[in-house]
Amino acid sequence: MARKIGGILVTGAAGNGKTTYIQLLECLLQPPRSEQLVVAKIDTSRILFRWGIAQTGELGQKIRDSRSIAAEGKYVPDSIFIPAFEKWYTEIVSQCPNLRLLLIAGAPRTSEQLRLLKLFENVLVTNIQICQKKSGDAIMERLSKSTEARIDDAGGEEIVTARWNEHVTQTLPMMDKIKRNGIHLDRKDPLSARLSKTLQHLKGLGDKSPVPARILNRAIERLYTPTHPVHAMIREIEHPSAVPSERNHRPSIPVPVVHAAHQQVVGQTRAMAL
Repeated sequence: MARKIGGILVTGAAGNGKTTYIQLLECLLQPPRSEQLVVAKIDTSRILFRWGIAQTGELGQKIRDSRSIAAEGKYVPDSIFIPAFEKWYTEIVSQCPNLRLLLIAGAPRTSEQLRLLKLFENVLVTNIQICQKKSGDAIMERLSKSTEARIDDAGGEEIVTARWNEHVTQTLPMMDKIKRNGIHLDRKDPLSARLSKTLQHLKGLGDKSPVPARILNRAIERLYTPTHPVHAMIREIEHPSAVPSERNHRPSIPVPVVHAAHQQVVGQTRAMAL
């Protein structure tokens, strides 16, 4: 049986900013060098279509075949997604003994996938709500940037509609089944407000929180410290045209310096998704 760790899972419609959100959470929650505890993030599309398609045997073949399903704007069937996620999770926690918290974008998306929550010691599922038009606009914007487009983005307006229908018929009913361990955020709200709501909800979970109290309290303090790197990240996301001088003088958004144990886990996580 795989070792159980904490998890924050971010779900919702396509284009709602799931991957961006877990990047911000990682910045806030990452422990300092002195603590050999590691937070790692990953998108389920990387698990399936990077790590998954490289798998051998029947599971690997099923994942490779599922690319045509995703290309139609449909969710990969639970009969494929669930065993793929379980296998990936088992491998990553066994290979990374310092890993204590996973931030995952893109799961769970169906009621059947709620069984994946049992893999974690404690878990929070976060749904970022977005309207149909904004979801479609985000997908079309990704399509215009070849480096960001994904296999499930291709196909134009027809695929956009199909993906929205999957969200409405499968993900929204799933969220109705989650009580204390689920939270809804509105994409219209500022990122800082969404992050604050998430951290406060985690704090309210007490000993059922996937994040240890000391790390959570430190994250809340970081969020309310204007000089912390997360605020530069938020500014660039929310007001990209307002910070041209910063963008011209640094290669990417600033992130905290992390310890060697974290770098090792991040390397292994990326390697498993390449």
